[in-house]
Amino acid sequence: MLEKTLVESKKVRLDHLNFDLDYYILKSEYYEFGVRRIAYGVEIAKRIKNTIHYDAIGDITPSYDTIAEVVDKLRRNTVTPIALIYTIDELL
Repeated sequence: MLEKTLVESKKVRLDHLNFDLDYYILKSEYYEFGVRRIAYGVEIAKRIKNTIHYDAIGDITPSYDTIAEVVDKLRRNTVTPIALIYTIDELL
């Protein structure tokens, strides 16, 4: 089962372009060797008019506190979907 929780919607206003960024925490449950596990990930969606670009990375950490810190850093630095994989790689 996958749960998706919106953490923040952020409006970005540049001289030539306006868009919204949505930051989500993903939670998935799975069984490994008969033991229930929980894994957290992140999704970022960029909305421009009627178009949505997004990227998601699941199973980053089993810790909610860790993923909350990661998402906070992503949103404070206005990370977009295209930069998500590179930024996660640098953060972890």
